[in-house]
Amino acid sequence: MIAALLSPLGRWIGGALFVLAFLAGTYALGNRHGTQRNEAKWQAASAAEITRQANVRAKALDEAVARELARAAENEQLEQKVLDYEAYLANRPAPAGCILDRDDIDRLRKLQPPGSP
Repeated sequence: MIAALLSPLGRWIGGALFVLAFLAGTYALGNRHGTQRNEAKWQAASAAEITRQANVRAKALDEAVARELARAAENEQLEQKVLDYEAYLANRPAPAGCILDRDDIDRLRKLQPPGSP
């Protein structure tokens, strides 16, 4: 057996097996490093996407809060206009016919929020 390994053909076969083992080991090592690198890239991309989505949600929430605050302020102004008008009508002497005059109708029209029919 040792004589077969020491023959020229045995040395070629042994050398070829050594080269194949070296190539297989190098491939496995590179494959493992590549897999780890790809996993790290995927984790970084996933974290970046989660951060981006959180920022989009936070921006949408901020915009919704701002819209709601604007609506609340508009409602408060309209409510105050109605209260002022009710106080005005309560202190005004009532005529025998129609209570509303041209100025009252114009004032009521101004109570409508912008964009309403």
